[in-house]
Amino acid sequence: MRRALGFIAAAAAAVLTLPLSPPSAAAETPDTEATTQPTPTAAAALPEEPDANFVEQCQNDPESNSEQGRVWNRGVWCQHTTSYGEIVTNGSVSRADITYTALAYADPADRKVRVFFQVDDFNTSGGVINSFTDMRISLGCQAACDVTGNDAGDKNNWLLTWRDLTGFVSWDITSQDQGLGAERVARHRWNFSGQLVTTSGQATIPGVGLDHHIRCDSAGTAPGYGGWTPRACVNDDVMPYITYSKSGPAAGVAQHLETALNRPAETYPNQGTPKTIPGRYTGVWGDPGLHRVAVGSPEYVANRAEQRKIRDRNAPYNGPDDLPPKPSPDVQADEFPFASTREGLGAKDAQGNIIGNGSVAWVNAQQNIAAGNQLKDFYKNDRILMGDQDEFYVNIVP
Repeated sequence: MRRALGFIAAAAAAVLTLPLSPPSAAAETPDTEATTQPTPTAAAALPEEPDANFVEQCQNDPESNSEQGRVWNRGVWCQHTTSYGEIVTNGSVSRADITYTALAYADPADRKVRVFFQVDDFNTSGGVINSFTDMRISLGCQAACDVTGNDAGDKNNWLLTWRDLTGFVSWDITSQDQGLGAERVARHRWNFSGQLVTTSGQATIPGVGLDHHIRCDSAGTAPGYGGWTPRACVNDDVMPYITYSKSGPAAGVAQHLETALNRPAETYPNQGTPKTIPGRYTGVWGDPGLHRVAVGSPEYVANRAEQRKIRDRNAPYNGPDDLPPKPSPDVQADEFPFASTREGLGAKDAQGNIIGNGSVAWVNAQQNIAAGNQLKDFYKNDRILMGDQDEFYVNIVP
């Protein structure tokens, strides 16, 4: 299926289209709760050139062939697709098919995103568009952000030069160090725009492509984010989720979470009672997710207190449908939703009653520790902010 893109728009009868597929979600590496302060994140510099192996992977990935492109994770976005432009002159159609690769690297140590673009190939047919037609590309950013690179001469070349000599060109998007809350959160939209100019001076009307979204923050300067870099950006066109593997180092936790998310009535406490436990990753925006709270916050303390009641079989959790006594010394009580989320075991309704949409299970102690470290790393690597600023999900794989 082809859809109008508009990042190169032709005058009058010009058309630009592009295949379209759904946006993808960020896939996280597998790793429940750790309260130790993480070590500081290493400040990784933005690349001067895209990684060649990743470029090849992007170019071979069907999901990258879309108007949205694909957010591989919150750090990297890429797109590899073909668009076309047409100009009709005196009833004659002239067309260029342009295959390109574009990538965006979010800076993990600064409020900056670097965008790369190259033409991989092109074909022209008939009329006034040919190999010596200029293609002019620029990048725009909206909402308290700046762009460098639009004035560079490498953004305006013949199609032949774009393909054979130019390679990747780049822009830097810089987010101003201001925004909402203690984390100074700012969300920005960026897009490509471009036009074709023929050798006879027939210029297309500049067209603007689809918006892509980034979020930048200064959370590392705010309380509760120990070990984070002071400032960073993420690609925001994605649902963040953490993946736990039933064959990985946290296998027992993964099995517990799968039961909690898919068969909640089978969980303790109150086994056999209907529950609706949030956080299951489905890929659908708006499904009930999880929201991070600070370690030591009132919500976190309430979640931990409720977990201990369930673990120790204290009233009201001492009935036949509640968690059985600890079976052996080498297990721990794993809870879900995580204690570091608003939806945890201590969550209450408007009347102050415990909601009860949670689960506790006995799991291997080492696996529980591994799962907690993975969650800690996920929060840091994906810049999961506290409160309503990030909703995240849990995915279980074999």
